[in-house]
Amino acid sequence: MRKKAWILLLFATLMALLCACSDTAQQPETEKPKIRIGGTTYAPYFYRNIGGHYTGIDVEIAEEACARIGYEPIFVELDVDKGFELLDEDYVDCLWCCLTMEGNEDKFIWAGPYMYTQRVVVVPADSEIETLEDLAEKCVAVQAGSTSEEIILKRLNPNLPEITDLSTFSTVGEVFTSLRKGYADAVIGHESSLKLYTDEYPDNYRYLNMSVCSDAVGVAFKPDGDAALAERLTQTLLEMREDVCTGISRANTAVIYPGYDNHPDSMKTKLTVKANQSMEHLCRELGVSFSRCGSLMVSTGPNGDKTIQKKYKQGIANNVPGLKLLSREEVLKLEPSLTPAITSGLYAATTATLHPWELCIAAFEAAKELGCSMHLNTKVTAIRREQDCFRIESSNGNVCYSRSVVNCAG
Repeated sequence: MRKKAWILLLFATLMALLCACSDTAQQPETEKPKIRIGGTTYAPYFYRNIGGHYTGIDVEIAEEACARIGYEPIFVELDVDKGFELLDEDYVDCLWCCLTMEGNEDKFIWAGPYMYTQRVVVVPADSEIETLEDLAEKCVAVQAGSTSEEIILKRLNPNLPEITDLSTFSTVGEVFTSLRKGYADAVIGHESSLKLYTDEYPDNYRYLNMSVCSDAVGVAFKPDGDAALAERLTQTLLEMREDVCTGISRANTAVIYPGYDNHPDSMKTKLTVKANQSMEHLCRELGVSFSRCGSLMVSTGPNGDKTIQKKYKQGIANNVPGLKLLSREEVLKLEPSLTPAITSGLYAATTATLHPWELCIAAFEAAKELGCSMHLNTKVTAIRREQDCFRIESSNGNVCYSRSVVNCAG
């Protein structure tokens, strides 16, 4: 009888626990407060992906920062010339779109900086322009309403000559098209943004060995906005900087190139082709998404046809597999939505894409499992050879020794 009583008591206790768990499971999660984040289309910082969702460097950072402080971000796309007006009218809570803090300290409550960017000059590879002084009497293209335009119009850089022929365009894509078409002699803009275009034609363009300026960028709240929230964001952004994949990797194009862009017999060519062939296996080992999507370069005239022939011959010399020259008809069969003005194309079957953040984080985690230690925010101050190893000194006073040193800082 006593045994039955214990069984009944145990059953009743379990039922009470299950009911309690059921009641808990049915309770809705507390809704997060929302923050409306205004941004303007500016790849690779703020733009929509092929699925129509907001993405980019600013979006990724904003999502992570908001998750850490318990807010749900609502992204709102704004016209480039109406952002400040809509912030003042409370249409959005803040502007998170690669805004320069310097010179605007008193106009807004700032969170950040969360990043530092370089404004650079890009010219054709065969251009006679070598220095900033050479831009005098040249046609320079910039994005309308950008800091680059302000620097030129207000003469904010003493090393930059007076630009008398300035062309402005609504998007960076249009800015770069003006350079590609020969309408402009040079373009000025964010390095990461222009790199999206120069990476497609690495032999056709070059960067001047100097920057127009370095910008600290932050999140702008209106002067009478939520100062406490801005301060929390500032602290969170500071904490986020002490992490992997927050440097040049976050502006990576995510493309695994086939290897036809580079000159034969160069080390870069050999490594590009080899990496393309081994990257899929590496991603599979690390559990990183990888897509062997292929790529298509097209031409709309004789000059473009010559470039495609050159790329094809380089690719064959570089032992790039899966290259194929396409006629106009073959190109339009692959991509019917392209312009009928297409004259030829080059298909590269081995071009691929991956998620650079996933790869960096997965590689770091794998290295950590193998005993690698990471020293974040640590500047190397000296490297000295000592017998059969290197002595490496850092800014925090630590010293370590290694048989080999790899510089992969970009």
